[in-house]
Amino acid sequence: MRLLSTLGLLVLLSTSAIAEDKGYTGFTLDVGVSGFFSPELVSADVKKIDANSPAEKSGIKVGDKLIAIDGCKIPGCPAKEGKKLISKLRGQLLPLTLQRADGSEYSVSLLVE
Repeated sequence: MRLLSTLGLLVLLSTSAIAEDKGYTGFTLDVGVSGFFSPELVSADVKKIDANSPAEKSGIKVGDKLIAIDGCKIPGCPAKEGKKLISKLRGQLLPLTLQRADGSEYSVSLLVE
């Protein structure tokens, strides 16, 4: 029983350490998904940008459409893959391709804080 308690504590500590390394991008997306068993991203629109955030420093604007996460194109990117690709750790680069309201496309490599 003592061994199980120790293992449980180790799992909690390691999870906490991982959570601390979770990166911050500074933007919020309004995401549309299609499908039930294998959902795919159909849209991802920038809903909010935090002041002085990595997203603001990269030039991302509210209303921009995310059209690719590290090469995984939207629509069509599997939701599970998209979540994995956008969940970077502090210090990693997040390659994004976006589209402005006028239809022009641009790419950024956002440095996750």
